Formats: sequence, C-alpha cells, structure tokens
Amino acid sequence: MTNRQTANLFLLIGIVAYNFLFWHQKLGINLMVFSSLLAAFAFYLNPKSLYSRNAWVSAVATVITGVCVVIYNTSLSKIMHILSFSTMLGFIHHSEMRSIYYSLLNTLNNFLRAPLSLAGIRKEGEKADGKYSRIRHYLKLAIIPTIVFLVFYFLYKGASPRFAELTEIFIEKLNQLLVHIKEYFSLSWILFILLGLMVIAGIIFNREIKMFLDKDLSFTDALFRVRKKRKKRAMHIGATPANMAHFKTLALKNEHRVGLLLIVMVNLMLLVVNVLDIQWLWFGFTVPDDFSLKQFVHQGTTLLIISILLSIGIILYLFRRNQNFYPGKNLLRPLAYVWMAQNMVLAISVFLRNYHYIAYHGLAFKRIGVVVFLIITAIGIVFMFLKIKQTRSFYFLFRKTSWAAYAVMVITCCINWERIIVNYNLNHWNKGQIDVDFYITMSDRVIPDIMKNLDKVEAQIEAHNKNNVKWIFYTDFKRFKNYMEYRAAAYLEKQERYDWPSWNHADARAYNMLKETDGHEFTLLQWDEGSRQETRVD
Repeated sequence: MTNRQTANLFLLIGIVAYNFLFWHQKLGINLMVFSSLLAAFAFYLNPKSLYSRNAWVSAVATVITGVCVVIYNTSLSKIMHILSFSTMLGFIHHSEMRSIYYSLLNTLNNFLRAPLSLAGIRKEGEKADGKYSRIRHYLKLAIIPTIVFLVFYFLYKGASPRFAELTEIFIEKLNQLLVHIKEYFSLSWILFILLGLMVIAGIIFNREIKMFLDKDLSFTDALFRVRKKRKKRAMHIGATPANMAHFKTLALKNEHRVGLLLIVMVNLMLLVVNVLDIQWLWFGFTVPDDFSLKQFVHQGTTLLIISILLSIGIILYLFRRNQNFYPGKNLLRPLAYVWMAQNMVLAISVFLRNYHYIAYHGLAFKRIGVVVFLIITAIGIVFMFLKIKQTRSFYFLFRKTSWAAYAVMVITCCINWERIIVNYNLNHWNKGQIDVDFYITMSDRVIPDIMKNLDKVEAQIEAHNKNNVKWIFYTDFKRFKNYMEYRAAAYLEKQERYDWPSWNHADARAYNMLKETDGHEFTLLQWDEGSRQETRVD
C-alpha cells in the first residue's frame, strides 16, 4: 500500500470517528480520543518525526492538556489542547523545525491547503495547473449538455401537456425523496462533515511546503557581526570611503550616547518608583479610607505592564544586530542589567498590587491571568539578560520565551481554577466586597458548589447592601437563588442529552451532586435575559 493510499484509509477512518465522537456531542473525552488517533496517524505517515525532540515534547504537552480536558473541561484546557496538538503537528510534518511560532504557521498553512490535498494536488506548479485544467475541461463537457437538455425540456413541456404532467409527478416524487434523505442528512450535518474533512486532511496530508521551515532554519541563536561591503556609487563632493566609514562610526557613537543617557534617566526614575512601591506595598500595606483600590489596581497595573513591555522593546532596539559589537557597549551593558533588575522589582510590585486586590475583593480569572502574565514576563526578562550577556539573537530570545510561555500555560491547565475561585470567594473574610454577580457568570460545573453554600452568598449580599455604594445587580438574595435554580435545572436537562463521548469528570461530578441534592427538585424557569425577569413554567 502506497503512502497516499494509507493516508486515504486514515482519512476514511478519521471521518467516521469524527462523526461518531462529535456529532451532537460536546468536547470531553472524545477530544482526547480523537487527537490521540490522529497523532498516531501523523507519526506513522511521517516516520522521521519519531526522532524529533520537539515533536515528542509537544506530544507530551498534548497528552497533559488532553487529560486536563477530561478532568476539568475548562475553556483554557480545551484551547491549550488544540494549540498543543497544532504545535505537535508542525513538528511532525517538519522534524527539523525548532520554533513554536513557525510550527503553528506551518500547521495553519496545511489546514488552508487541505482542499488541494483532498483533490489530490500534492505540489504546486505544473501538476497543479494540469489538475485544474482537467477540472475545467470536465466542467465544460458537463455544462453544454446540461444547457441543451434544459432548452429541449422546456420546449417539450410547453408542447405536450402529458409530458408536463409526467415531469411534475417525477419532480414531486424527487422532492419527497429529498425530504426523506434530509431527515438523515441535514445541511448542518453536511457542513459538519465538510469541516471534519478539512481538519483531518490538514492533519494527515503533509503538503511538504518548506516555506516556514526554511525561514525557521535561516535564523541562529548566536549573533555575529555582519560586515557589509561598500558598493561603488557616486558620492557627494568631498566624500571618500574613509570619511564615509568615519560618519558611520560617528552615528553609532551618537546613538550610543543617546542610549546611555536614556537608560540613566529611566533607571533613576524607575528607582524612585520602586522605592516608593517597596515602602508602600511590600510591607504593611493597608487600604486607606476613600481609596479606590479598583482604580489603583486596574489602571495602575495596566500602565506598569505597558512600561515593562516598552522597556524590553527599548533594550532590544539598543542591542540590535551590529550594535552589540560597538566597543562603547561596555558601559551600556551594566546599566541595561540594572534596568532589567529594576523591571523585575517592578513586576513584583505589580504582583503585590494584584495580590492586595485579591485579598480585598476576591479571586477572578483576569486576576489570575495577571499573575500568569507576570511569570512569563519575568522569564522573558531572564532570557533578555542572557541574550545581552551571551550576545544572542532576537530569534534566541523569541524562541526560548515562546517555549517557556508554552510550558507555563500547560502547567496552568493542570489547576482547576473554577473551583478554587468559587471556594475562595465563598469563604472570603470581606463579605461586603465580593462580586456576587460573578458567580452567575461562572460555568455550570461549579453550580453545586454555589448551591451548597447559598447561606454564604446570602450573607455576602446582606453585607453588600449595608455599603454606602452598591455596585452588584443581585441585591435580592431570592432572585439570585431563583436564577441559580433555573441554571441547575437547565444544566441537568442539557447533560442528559449527551452520550459517553462527551463525558468528563467535572460535568459528571456536577451532575451527580445536583441529582443528589437532598431530594430537592429544581424549578425550571423561563428567564428573560434582557430584563432578568423570571416566570415559572406551568
């Protein structure tokens, strides 16, 4: 069996599995089963990838995130599983590839070219042109007879009433047949299958387009001085190669002076900011009266993160290409190290702002996201230090930081943040400052945790109603309780429609807990989301 025949067989098996696992189902254990099957096909069709370290590393990450989907079923775990699978696929198709970025681009390119793979067009150029020419030829052969047939059909139909009657009966029977077929093959199912074909074809068929591989291999981690040959050209009056080189050296010297002045100024300014933050935030921080902690964290954190990113960008500019080999960099380097160290201190201060906000107002996904982003930023600063110290390229910095960010996100998937957030907020000491409305926006999987602790939610609503400023919508506990009961009933009804391919531990736990809630039957309500008014279903 040829490689193409094997790929076609895998395509057929894949589409059957895809239809069985995902039609009228949601993502659960089916996602891990399906991705494992297609990964095995891809490795088999590309045996060189078995010796690729990056392919195996991303494969392990794909398995970890797949297990997280089965256990937690969070949006983050699903996104990271698909991202990990796509990364692995790029390394499988081109085992020499090193960068996550180019691996993902290669996979995207393969998916976009999936229709060509299905049509059997394997390479660009003459073969592809020949294939399209044959298609155009067959279309011409089909269109002309069809037009002639329709012309004579309408002529005979107008001339013979019996023929018209017979054709109407035939068309009616054909419509009945199409309606009958439509019961089994709906338009949505056809689109569903076509989507599956495109995805599976992009995974199984390796287009062998080396555009991104060549781009990836064109970069190196080490940075070398590039000496450009001067072209012979007309120069302005009085200009010679000697003084032209002098002008170029002078430009580098001036740029070095500007960079040195800039780093000294921002170092001094950042030192003041860091000293103030250390005195205020790091030790014994308390929330002053009439102080907007929300504005302090939201606006202040955003601006400080932007400043850290700008600092990284400026350092990259000052230490770009041949600038790394300018003799005067000996003074600029230690100042850059100091600036990076100060940015690390600033990142800690941003973390403490976020920490104090969590301690006062509770947890939320964005607040956790800030912590994850700061961890990735800190790792990026470390690699920035190595880039300058070891005279590495921007490609080195980008590749290493991408892999580190990828690892951090995979680890983040292994934590059930939904339940951590709910349990932390329900037991928070500052009852009047917890966003009760946030419980409403959380996934159905934590409904049992909220329903078990309705007394704590009621206490938080009562405490909030005593505040001078009320900023939550659900100030009436009864309305909050009715809405949660509505969601519980709707969730139970929805879960009963799924089969085993949709199974995951988080939903199974939530479903069983709601079913066993002391014999309590949740009332299904009709809920108007616009006005948030509820009416009981008779």
